[in-house]
Order: sequence, then C-alpha cells, then structure tokens
Amino acid sequence: MYGLVNRAVKDLITENFGAAKWQEVAISAGVDEEFISMESYNDEVTYHLVGAASELLDIPAAELLRQFGNYWIRFTADEGYGHILSLFGDTLDEFLARLGNDLHGRVAVTMPELKPPQFRTEKIAQHTYLVEYKSHRKGLMPMVHGLLEGLAIRFGESANITHKRSDEEGSMTIETFEVEIVQH
Repeated sequence: MYGLVNRAVKDLITENFGAAKWQEVAISAGVDEEFISMESYNDEVTYHLVGAASELLDIPAAELLRQFGNYWIRFTADEGYGHILSLFGDTLDEFLARLGNDLHGRVAVTMPELKPPQFRTEKIAQHTYLVEYKSHRKGLMPMVHGLLEGLAIRFGESANITHKRSDEEGSMTIETFEVEIVQH
C-alpha cells in the first residue's frame, strides 16, 4: 500500500489518542513513524499497524478498520484528492451510480504501483444499491463499510449500510454491501 494509507492510520490514531499513543503503536508494529505518501510499502506494514493499534488501544481490529474507512474519505479529500471524489457526483446516489467507472484508474495516474480494488454497483431500488468490492487484500470488509459511511457523511446524507455476503474468486475477496440512502 502507498505511504498515504499509513499516514492516514497515523493521523487517525494521533487525532483520537495523541502523538504518544501513535509512537507506542509504531514501536509495537516495528515500523518507522514517518511515511512518504507516494512511496509504495509492503501491505504487511499496514496490517502490523492495525494489529498493534488494536491491541494497544483495546479496540477490535474490525472496529478500527471501520473507523479508518470512514476517516479515509475526509483524509484523502484534505490531501488533495477531493476533486476526484467530486467528479463522481454531488450526492451519494450519483456517486454510487458512477462508482464502478474507474475511480482508482484516475488515482493510478499519480500512483503507478497502485494495486486498487475494483468496485461494481447495481441499483436495485430507488436510492438503494448493491456495492461489490473486489480485492486481492483479505480482511478489509470493515474498512469498506467505513468508506461507505464516510461517503454518506461527505455528502451530508444518511445511509443504512448492510454487509450482505463475502465470497472468494481465486485469490480475490469479494464483499457485497447493500446501501440504502435514507430520504428525509
């Protein structure tokens, strides 16, 4: 994963638990405290960070990943990627309808070693979508749930997000969610 991901983990922990706790997490995970955003790191670095943070903060890894996914939406917008998110719509409905249209392909222009997940969406009812996440990385279902929550917040909307199923296809993990956008 790119250093940008690890920097986001660091910022999430620092903002919520302080710099001293981040230092403990980094030491426990056996990683440097600083990451270069555009440098590619072994995925194990990120998994070690999450594992160490889960243990030291006494937060289940799944909950930490969900919080991270939610945080990632704001973090990437603040890091200059908000315009890419904006290209996909002004509402959660518009965004989800366009999500399968190569969001990560646009990011890959600046990150040549990116190994992005794939998203596919299907509108199953008015304001309701099935969102399929497909990745070679295992165990990230809670993060994707958090990403969907973060998108709803970004658009100032509410959504009921339900994990429907997990599948495997060769070396790929497939997670399927139902996202019902709540109309007020």
